[in-house]
Amino acid sequence: MLAMNAFGSAPNVQPVSDDMVKESEPVDPLVGVKALTGVYVGMHRKSFRRKRIRGDDGRSNVYHVMSRTCGGDVFFDDLEKEAFLIVLRKLARFSGIQILTFCIMGNHFHALVRVPHRPSWLESKFGLPGAAGGEARLLAHLGLLYSKTHVAALKAEWESMRQQGEGMARLVEERIEALKARMCNVSEWMREVKVRFSRWYNRRHERQGTLWMAPFKSVLVEARDRAGRRSNEHTEDIAKVMAACIDLNPVRAGLVERAEEYRWSGWSAALDGDKGAIAGLCAVMHCKPAEWLGYVKPLYGEKVSERRLSPGEEARPSSLLRHIPAMSKSLVVGSAAYFEEDYERSKEHYQRKRKALSIGSIAGVEVHALGTGFRGGGG
Repeated sequence: MLAMNAFGSAPNVQPVSDDMVKESEPVDPLVGVKALTGVYVGMHRKSFRRKRIRGDDGRSNVYHVMSRTCGGDVFFDDLEKEAFLIVLRKLARFSGIQILTFCIMGNHFHALVRVPHRPSWLESKFGLPGAAGGEARLLAHLGLLYSKTHVAALKAEWESMRQQGEGMARLVEERIEALKARMCNVSEWMREVKVRFSRWYNRRHERQGTLWMAPFKSVLVEARDRAGRRSNEHTEDIAKVMAACIDLNPVRAGLVERAEEYRWSGWSAALDGDKGAIAGLCAVMHCKPAEWLGYVKPLYGEKVSERRLSPGEEARPSSLLRHIPAMSKSLVVGSAAYFEEDYERSKEHYQRKRKALSIGSIAGVEVHALGTGFRGGGG
């Protein structure tokens, strides 16, 4: 079936499909997730996402996002983990979201991401509304996700609509704003990631129906260098602790002895020289990628140095492995100072009073959480 254009009719140019590839040519099993897509019904739709707790709108926010397959019964093989990572990163580039670290497990995933302050990011990318050249920059940006043919068709469509009168010109502006609304938005990013991957996965397995248990879970994470020092002065913050928790998930699950042995994580990818993974962890550590091979790599390595516990062995009270469940079940995690500053705003977003509970001291930081569903310090 042909992809539909913004009016709901078939475009003039057919997108390349798997059926058009010569049988003699080897087919990349990941072609479906690597390919640029065409214009489709719904790309201009307004977002009716559910509200999530948000930090100060004057700055970027860091989230720990995670989701599990239906019942945890669907398990991804290595090819599917690679496909999911491709989709995750492709949509992140389009959305303006920075992936700080990630861990793709067999039946769920974790990612620590920074979502920029939306007005500032849009202005830096496309200029102020109505600024000269802003629409051209937007169309160029769409090339991260859509084919050249369909970006050109979209441009022609907008020009044609504007020639039809003021009403249609306003509709073009509404559609442009709908496209921008998909950016710097963690909910829209996650929705598109999961929908696009599900379509590829279902085609591969000739299955139908939902792949994911729920939309996704998100935790707002404090990401401040509170003392204003450089990371090589060993200043800690909650985002560094959360990143290490995510990279240690395979160790806690008993899949590997050491975090670096698990291929599908930000830490392992950074060790393999992946530039995106290195940039993400350097952002967590408040340093430049050029400093990775100096002090940053060994410093972060210390944070993820815990090993798999022997049967019957209990984790130390300060162990990251012990605190991973609590860090994932919270709505907000931060220091006591963070909650003193942001507690009233956090309550406001959830419309009812919640108590900030102490998880305990982790990696030298006293961690507090809001709206947790766990008991005690270990989770």
